[in-house]
Amino acid sequence: MPSVAPLARVVLITGSSTGFGRNLVDAVLARGDIAVATLRKPEVLQDLATQFGKDRLLVLPLDVTDKGQVTSVFDAVKTAYGRLDVVVNNAGIAYTNEIEGTTDADIRRLFDTNVFAPFEIIKQAVAFMRDVNSPSGTGGAIINISSNSGIRAIPVLGAYSASKFALEGITEAFVNELDPAWNISLHLIEPGAFRTNISANAAQPPPHPAYSSPHLPTNLVRAKLAASTGAKGDPAKAARAILDVLDLPREERPKRLALGEDGYALVVLKARELLEGAEKWKDVSLSVNFDE
Repeated sequence: MPSVAPLARVVLITGSSTGFGRNLVDAVLARGDIAVATLRKPEVLQDLATQFGKDRLLVLPLDVTDKGQVTSVFDAVKTAYGRLDVVVNNAGIAYTNEIEGTTDADIRRLFDTNVFAPFEIIKQAVAFMRDVNSPSGTGGAIINISSNSGIRAIPVLGAYSASKFALEGITEAFVNELDPAWNISLHLIEPGAFRTNISANAAQPPPHPAYSSPHLPTNLVRAKLAASTGAKGDPAKAARAILDVLDLPREERPKRLALGEDGYALVVLKARELLEGAEKWKDVSLSVNFDE
């Protein structure tokens, strides 16, 4: 087993080939921590594997939808380092189409990757951190990469938004189920538009024929996504911000963190909509109780 520096964190990241995942791997290594980079094609990270030894970087093959491979990754980490401090559920796929044009196969594939895969990884991460780390007081942290469209659904991203809404719900429930004695924290990261290739790699079936007007919200969003190279969000800065959060005392870390100007704005908009709606319809909401 390679020696692990006392202050070096072992950080497992899914979807490490590009975008947030690759930037997180780079940021972990730059901080002197240990990265466990998982991805479908490990050869993509051959440059880093050559530069860093296995005492700093472990590259493992992982299809997050394969439960057996997920288990193998956790076993490999235990063998290599004997502990795991952080898991970042980053792997995911995007999808653009009107709800009416979304097929059963499309949404099942989306949920397999964006919901069921992180669901399994969260369960295995909690079990690892509880059974391996917690007896020594280490515990751990699980970071789930959501989206601003997991806060407020966006036209033409309805199915994708639904998958991120599901991840948000799973995380909110799970964090309140954990025994505080385990010293495990869960966090949601909600990015807005960043200069990654997620939109370029998204499945983009032809628009539903009934939604052909260029003035419809779905087509306006399509045009904006096509110009995503102009997004303000810097994924390298985002990676550093995520890791900085983990430097805070556990009780001070945010349960959810919006990233990017548009990510922040959408959270504020959704909160305002919820509060204004609740106040407007308060009398109706409270009118349905049994009379005392």
